Amino acid sequence: MTDTALLTGRETNRLVTVLRHGRALDLAAADLGLSLTAVWATARTDTRLTIALAGRDQAPPGPDERRGAAEDRPREAGIPHITGSFGETLRENGKIIEAVRARRGVAVVFMRDAALALSEEPYGWDGRKIAELAGVGKKLIWQQQAAARAARERARNQR
Repeated sequence: MTDTALLTGRETNRLVTVLRHGRALDLAAADLGLSLTAVWATARTDTRLTIALAGRDQAPPGPDERRGAAEDRPREAGIPHITGSFGETLRENGKIIEAVRARRGVAVVFMRDAALALSEEPYGWDGRKIAELAGVGKKLIWQQQAAARAARERARNQR
């Protein structure tokens, strides 16, 4: 028996990535310029590659979970299945998420400032009252007030 050279770590990582995307082993190895003999020799000592070659990357389902349950749950919950061009959908969702993050950032700053302003004169409300009227937990209000105080101190120190 001749010694077969093992794949490098980089070659193994690239092959595992390609296999996880559903590419057939012989085609993936040919595209990456790897010999199948080297792939199988490396698989003897590399668990990730062995799992990728086996075609599964997850633990088997537990005793109370049947195979199709994962696919049925979103449908049962009423989540629509997205069909068509995933790239376009992802780009559209990315734009929406970016806008939402920007609005949330402004809203968080506003909430912090409002929580702090309501706890000072002329209002003098305590954290419990603010939390009750805002419909949130008092711990969140106290955290927001502390963050607003810290931001106020930073602004004063920069002047």
